[in-house]
Amino acid sequence: MSLTSWMDFQVVSAIVFAVVLGLLCIIYRKRLSVQGAFPFFYLIMYRTKVGISWMDRVAKKYRPLVVLFGYIAVGIGFVGMGLVFFTLIQMLVQAATKPAVVESGISFVLPFMSVPGIGYLTFWNWILAILILAVVHEAAHGIVARAYGMQVKSTGLAIFAIVAPFIPAAFVEPDEKKLQKEKDIVQYSLFAAGPVANLALALVVFLLLSFVLVPLGESMSTPAGVTMDVINESYPSYAAGMGNGTLISFVDGVEVKHGDAFIAALTSLRAGENVSIGNENTTYTLTAIASPDGKRGMIGVTNFRDYRVVKPGFGVWYGGYEALRESLRWLWILNLLVGFANFMPLWIVDGGRMLQTALRSVIADQKKADRVWHMVGTATLALIVLGLVIQYAGNPFI
Repeated sequence: MSLTSWMDFQVVSAIVFAVVLGLLCIIYRKRLSVQGAFPFFYLIMYRTKVGISWMDRVAKKYRPLVVLFGYIAVGIGFVGMGLVFFTLIQMLVQAATKPAVVESGISFVLPFMSVPGIGYLTFWNWILAILILAVVHEAAHGIVARAYGMQVKSTGLAIFAIVAPFIPAAFVEPDEKKLQKEKDIVQYSLFAAGPVANLALALVVFLLLSFVLVPLGESMSTPAGVTMDVINESYPSYAAGMGNGTLISFVDGVEVKHGDAFIAALTSLRAGENVSIGNENTTYTLTAIASPDGKRGMIGVTNFRDYRVVKPGFGVWYGGYEALRESLRWLWILNLLVGFANFMPLWIVDGGRMLQTALRSVIADQKKADRVWHMVGTATLALIVLGLVIQYAGNPFI
């Protein structure tokens, strides 16, 4: 299948998915419930009892391990919350004190988008990863809840909508009134279980990629260069005519076959110096500009990917291998991103619920505790919006 045909297939798949989703919402509208700010940001929920008996069996059979997992998750959750919030503050300080910064590290991760530093996300890699991580996330919540004897009223499928319903999700619905009466450690364990389960799955997939998929691919191919993307129009790479996916096989006449060799060839580059990079068909001459810290030269490329040539006899298998590897790579990345995103001290995510419980336990006045919680959540949201503005519209401090 050619690249154009593959992209057409992805687009058609997304359109069919959206149409089918919309039709199902109409057909089963009487069994659906809607939460949120309709018609802008809302969640469509389809409640079932699917999976509750399985959660009961797992929680009962492995209760000591589930409880231990919950305790570990609490520690990881609070450390993760601190790291995420510190990173957001660091971004603000850097953007204000070093206006040359053009990337915030915050971006949308949706199909048909090129995620900075990661790559292009296709519809099928996105939808498969979202479905798997959602089920893992919610199953972890449910199993921990049942291990502590809390009732799970329902499970089900959900669709998150920004005007139009499109992003699939899953949910486990414990008895909220009883949950708020539980000990703090129980609440922390339940909230932290979901994102930590995502991080655990990310680790498993990363190990599978590193020790199985990557060696397998290397056995079927040989390195022949590195492809890369252009950060934005303000960098020398763009001015020289480079674009996303440009293949580079030499730097200043020296052959480079993989990303590490390319980076090593540019480590001594300083602002104002010229460098010649390219492949057997095209050569680009670039003049480096200063990095934000002023310590090195930059040409404005990112997202390095080793380019490999398939060995004779493996052509039939290599396409399937690449598709599997890319799907697993996105499963790893999205689990990692969703796991850490859920640690944010934001009202609607697990980190926010953990913070609310903690504030209510240390501040006697519950209304005051909730005011502090709302203030932290508002500050977090403002930092996220700032990061998106920097990423897509430019640094407002410039």
